Amino acid sequence: MLANLRISGQRGFQPDRLDQGPLEKAGWRSYFDARNTSYSPHYQATLWACYLWAYRQTGFELFRQRATTAIGMTMAAYPDRWVWTNGIQQERAKMLLALAWLVRVEDTPEHRVWLRRMAGELLATQDHCGAIREEIGQAGKGGCPPPASNEAYGTAEAPLIQSNTDAASDLLYTCNFAFLALHEAAAASGDSFYREAEENLAKFLCRIQIRSETHPELDGAWFRAFDFKRWEYWASSADAGWGAWSIESGWTQSWITSALAMRRMQTSLWDLTALSRISRHLSTLRPQMIPDTALAPRSGTKVRHAALGKSVTLAIRYSENYAGSGAAGLTDGLLGGTDYLNPAWLGFLGNDLVATIDLGKSVVLTQLRACFLQDVALGIFMPRQVEFLAGDDPAKLTTLRTVTPGTAEKQEGKLREDVIARDLNRKARYLQVRAATLGKIPAWHQAAGQKAWLFVDEITVDSAPVRR
Repeated sequence: MLANLRISGQRGFQPDRLDQGPLEKAGWRSYFDARNTSYSPHYQATLWACYLWAYRQTGFELFRQRATTAIGMTMAAYPDRWVWTNGIQQERAKMLLALAWLVRVEDTPEHRVWLRRMAGELLATQDHCGAIREEIGQAGKGGCPPPASNEAYGTAEAPLIQSNTDAASDLLYTCNFAFLALHEAAAASGDSFYREAEENLAKFLCRIQIRSETHPELDGAWFRAFDFKRWEYWASSADAGWGAWSIESGWTQSWITSALAMRRMQTSLWDLTALSRISRHLSTLRPQMIPDTALAPRSGTKVRHAALGKSVTLAIRYSENYAGSGAAGLTDGLLGGTDYLNPAWLGFLGNDLVATIDLGKSVVLTQLRACFLQDVALGIFMPRQVEFLAGDDPAKLTTLRTVTPGTAEKQEGKLREDVIARDLNRKARYLQVRAATLGKIPAWHQAAGQKAWLFVDEITVDSAPVRR
């Protein structure tokens, strides 16, 4: 479950490490212990959208990696582990923009499914007038749940509505964010589903826009919320700080007016900002925000061995999200420690490792070692077994040892294990390491049934001189 990210706003995460990853591609997403991770798009999703935008502008890989990791984790946690703030609809609305721009960066079937699912659930309550009805989320998952009694009403922050039967649409936290996000989703996907929903919402917003000659400061704005059955503005005394006539000129209004303007311009925010020159600041600001030490590509001392720098051929390609230095990284002598984001690690999603090394000449193999990583919370597991083969003809290799890792399948933490074939005394030019992936995540895991990750960072060879 790597691919999805340690991000500010998630309890227990260290911004200087941001260590997640494999969630990114191919149908599976990482799941961190719910005690250490807060799945709340209301507070986090716009940041992920910004990361994706920044990646497009700068090419800085960490932006993409962090965003895709977090988005994947959050989608995997939906809906049971989401924490809603004032309602579940605002969480969905906030998630939409990040998902739309994820399609821009990585247009995969999986990412389109995520986008469609989130939009579909948000729009399931869209009224024929275009309004999106607000909803309270699962009991016990709300940061600001409805008052438990009449006496409690108004004493603490609470949702805009009391129950999901209230015909209110939230213009401060939901409709405004959904409007721009649907616009971006339509542009990113080309799907009329989003365009039609955006059109219906636009008509609704234009119909309820304030008109006032007496109060020009209010003219053209939108109030806190709207009852689309009574057709009047709405607010709740338990909605702390927001009266029925409150206006957020730099918040609600800007999201709505920006989307309306781009509709007239027939462009999207993604396209409108394509020529931004923000990348020219990266070299100056990046070291201030992310020190070089936090980006150290490798950890530990360079390991010297007989296969150092030798050619490696892979029968099955690694994941592009955890490509490290490619196949050459398996014999570069650089170790990745226990952080899967270290570029020394090479990640395989649901596939075995089959690596063949050409030593250039025959040597006496005395010991072979392959280094693997386990981080159960991220869906990274040790291989089921590792087979070491060797010979002078790469098409006719003989098995030397088959070794089962000692790390238990359920053993938690960031664990590194060297799987070793000892006491070989075998002369050969070619050697091969076959590491069998766990395959599917076990039933006891939160991500049961998803593809397991296999991470390897070095294959080392100890040899003795060939006796003439």
